[in-house]
Amino acid sequence: MTAAEFIALERVCANDAGNAKARTRLLQGFFALGQPDALPGSSQSLPKANRSWHIAVLTPYCKESLALLERCHRSVAAQTVRCDHIVVADGHPREELDTWPLRHLKLPAASADSGDTPRRIAGELADASGYDAVLYLDADNWYRPRHAESLLACHLATGAPLCHSGRTLHRAGGSLLPLIQAGDNVDHVDTSCLFIARSAFDLLPLWGTWPRELSPLDDRMLWRTARARGHEHRFTGALTACYEATHAGIYRAIGETPPADMRPDTDLSRIVAWHARLPAQERVELDRRYGFSVSAFVIELDAASRR
Repeated sequence: MTAAEFIALERVCANDAGNAKARTRLLQGFFALGQPDALPGSSQSLPKANRSWHIAVLTPYCKESLALLERCHRSVAAQTVRCDHIVVADGHPREELDTWPLRHLKLPAASADSGDTPRRIAGELADASGYDAVLYLDADNWYRPRHAESLLACHLATGAPLCHSGRTLHRAGGSLLPLIQAGDNVDHVDTSCLFIARSAFDLLPLWGTWPRELSPLDDRMLWRTARARGHEHRFTGALTACYEATHAGIYRAIGETPPADMRPDTDLSRIVAWHARLPAQERVELDRRYGFSVSAFVIELDAASRR
């Protein structure tokens, strides 16, 4: 595959997020081309006049190593459009970050809600500070250089306030895994793939407003709520986000033995059981608050996990 063919295929993926065959070919092409970081995200051009957007990248962290935090921050600093980095310590601050070129907020105690509370606090700060758009980046993930540029170009070309990128999955050492997860960018958009323009900032305070039991599904809750609220969304088709695989099921999906320190997969049956124990009125209130049937959502996920 040539670079031109890769770019053309990226456009195909952008127009059909559910085209698993095209996305698999895109990943295979990325391997074949030698995984050049600067290539993904180059299928849409961004005029120079639009490079002055005020963009914040929001990162919660808890007990991640300094090396992971450095990798995360370097990727923000390397973006081809300027992004300010807002980092929120979830109860375990690293004092070293006080000297880095970012905004470092420190929560006095860990929220224990999968980073939802730090995301909400960072989002409220970004809103109050007048940012035009926010992106999210989990501390153990990182961006390729054209990530923010391609998302901004997608927003400007389509007018959609909610845009999202593709992602590649990586081993702990950074090596690329040969896997595109089913449902990505259709049923589910990973947090680190999201771009939210100011006209959709009503989504920023949502993180952590759901019961703590639903925090393991937080990106899915946000995505479903955004769609229920009628926010237009578009896909860049670009593999510009890098996700460090920390769940055992990802390794099993490609026939590899999971590393010993992997997190167990989310136990959806426990979430289903918790939801079933809720009084009927509380289940109705959840559906009303988020604008979609949380009951059907939880049951649907559990059924899919059993296939």
